[in-house]
Amino acid sequence: MARRVEEAIARFETVRSGESGGGGRLSPALLLLDEVRQSSPPRLVAHHDRVGAMAAQLARRLGIAEPAALKIGRCGTLHDIGMSLVPPEIFDNPGRLSLNEKAVIHRHCRWGHDILAMDDDSDLALAALVALQHHERWDGSGYPQGLVGEEICLAARIVAICAVYDALRHPRPGKAPLCHARAIEVVCAGDCESRSTAFDPAVREVFVRFEDDFRRIADAAA
Repeated sequence: MARRVEEAIARFETVRSGESGGGGRLSPALLLLDEVRQSSPPRLVAHHDRVGAMAAQLARRLGIAEPAALKIGRCGTLHDIGMSLVPPEIFDNPGRLSLNEKAVIHRHCRWGHDILAMDDDSDLALAALVALQHHERWDGSGYPQGLVGEEICLAARIVAICAVYDALRHPRPGKAPLCHARAIEVVCAGDCESRSTAFDPAVREVFVRFEDDFRRIADAAA
């Protein structure tokens, strides 16, 4: 595992430094995203794209100005970058994960943060924070830091609800997708894996009020 992480970090460091072998130099953010797409499973790339679209739209519905909404959307597109370091036998495991396997999954938040934080691009600073915090929960039940309420940055609170909704709507190993109505029920009331108090109430209220926006994004990818 340690070797896999070191090799992946080295790849991202090469991307960051612009040593990609291409003609013109792209921005670090675009190079990084390209590397993620090349090294990530298709299911993860599709999740990134949908969550990015949902996060930008939710930010707009919250009254956030367009430039900042687009920035939050980019954070959504990169939020699970650390998952590209999770071994396939864990990422694609349809059964119950062991405690050690769960611990590996939980590390993806810090891995994603560390990868994005290597770049001095100011646009990636927020993305790094979102990568670290998108599994934090409003009631303190999340990870990796157990943050509570507004200790979690707003962008991460936006991405968190979009990421959960999208995961519920699409097939995962060992789990069938839920219909839109059932996914909204889980977002609001919780289930065996989440609590009704997991999300920022104000963000969730806007998400539910404009639920058709997010249904359309999820359904367009079906």
